Amino acid sequence: MPFGSCCVLQGNNFLKMKPKAIEILGVQKGLIIHFIVKQIFQHSQQQNVEISYIFPNDFKMCIYDLTFAVGEKIIKPKLNARKEALETYKEALSDGKTAIYGANIANGLNEFKLGNLPPKTECKVILKIAFCAHQINENSFYIKFPLDVYTPYGSVECLDIKKKFSLMLHSESDKIKKITSNVVNGVFDENSKTFSISKKIVNKVNENSIIITFETIEKLENSVMIASNDEDSSYDFCSLIISPNKEI
Repeated sequence: MPFGSCCVLQGNNFLKMKPKAIEILGVQKGLIIHFIVKQIFQHSQQQNVEISYIFPNDFKMCIYDLTFAVGEKIIKPKLNARKEALETYKEALSDGKTAIYGANIANGLNEFKLGNLPPKTECKVILKIAFCAHQINENSFYIKFPLDVYTPYGSVECLDIKKKFSLMLHSESDKIKKITSNVVNGVFDENSKTFSISKKIVNKVNENSIIITFETIEKLENSVMIASNDEDSSYDFCSLIISPNKEI
């Protein structure tokens, strides 16, 4: 997502792979904002490699779907116990298969290892993410879209914002009055009620998140949102939004 970095494992060292393109599409519904983050990578090594895909997290963010497209092959990770998943991953690598293993490696960081990636193969990473917004007052709320994570060793450089980058966010046209951001080149279209960022992110030094603030036409109210099962999902989604009474 997006917004991760890929590293090629060479011995005990990692060679970072920069994405060729980053595309983020979002939809706002109430205080829930969904994003689909697409990144395309391609390694230039002459042999099969193991890459490590690292991306940031946030306590108001839920990554509910992840897909890797390796050449013509689609790989979707399954949730298993960590020990069992690691053993399955190692067995697949020993059999010469392309495989994925993922885990939370630290606070604010998730890592997926993609093993036996064929030479000069294009890899597309597709993340589906949902944010629960922070309410500011009766008529506004915001989300923080993480771009990077800083550790004692410095920046992880999760999202390369200097490359080909685009973000398009569609809001509820009958309920949203205005959208603003800390990103200088972010544009809000009053007619379509969309917010967009094109080409690259222009923001202040050391800002490692996109802050998107929504201003509503009317006061926020309590609401329930339920999404039923479909052919691409095996679960229901339910969100309960309780807006506190601000009147004294």
